[in-house]
Amino acid sequence: NGLAAMPGVTERFGLRLLRPLLSVPKARLRALLGARGQDWIEDPSNRDRTYERVRIRRLMPDLAAGGLDSEALSQTAARMAAARMVLEGAACELIAGAAFFHPAGFARLNLNILATAPDEVALHVLGRVLMTLGGGNYKPHRRKLERLWAALRRKNISMTLGGCRVEEHSGGSLLVCREARNLPEIGNIQPGRRILWDNRFEAFIDAGRRSGASPVGLAALGESGWAEVVGNAPGVRQSPVPRAARASLPAFRDDWGILAAPHLGYRRPDVWSAGSAGAAHIRFFPRNSAAGTGFCVA
Repeated sequence: NGLAAMPGVTERFGLRLLRPLLSVPKARLRALLGARGQDWIEDPSNRDRTYERVRIRRLMPDLAAGGLDSEALSQTAARMAAARMVLEGAACELIAGAAFFHPAGFARLNLNILATAPDEVALHVLGRVLMTLGGGNYKPHRRKLERLWAALRRKNISMTLGGCRVEEHSGGSLLVCREARNLPEIGNIQPGRRILWDNRFEAFIDAGRRSGASPVGLAALGESGWAEVVGNAPGVRQSPVPRAARASLPAFRDDWGILAAPHLGYRRPDVWSAGSAGAAHIRFFPRNSAAGTGFCVA
């Protein structure tokens, strides 16, 4: 991926970055701007030797003398970009056929389908799924993914990686869910304001909350929260959310405990009937999607 160089289009959370001049040499850009009397800004990090790219650029004259000039590097980057696009396309097809994402923020992977794919594609898929469900901004390290993939093929495993728990279930099903640790706590959510929790969920409370009511925060349900919810609503035990994924579910809380756990269909009756809060909403809205937007060089 690194050898594919920088993409022409990059999708971020709520943002698209366009780089239409990547293929234009810097000298040509400077000449054009100089001829037009247009000033420009030099990126100071391009002179900072703490960056590896700067140190490599300073070696370019010696590399060029050995035949590895800028043109050769550009050709290599173009080939790597083409290979990356093929890999990502195959990974997207595999995700579509082998993965099911639940609105409660966990996924089931068909291990039998995953095992039919080339290792490189399967590793890419595993990395993307772990990044999405673990709330991270990067895939786990390659060597760690390889160890996980090797363990999966040996069957009967339960491992953690990338902030996720990975468990094999019967019938070749693989459960991937967020670990119940290092999860954020947000206090006093303002009604009507949307927040992003753990890079995975968008949450908000309707603006109809009564003035002076207990502040509402958002945190992981946890084992104690699950016990509280079941104590108030025993029918929650029939929820389709698997046990391994329950503790990491986001739940609204106030001074008296769990106010609502939307993914379990739970709302504390005494508070909601009294009208002290508007409806609480949570939706699975990960900052990084499993399929991604695809590498683009145009």
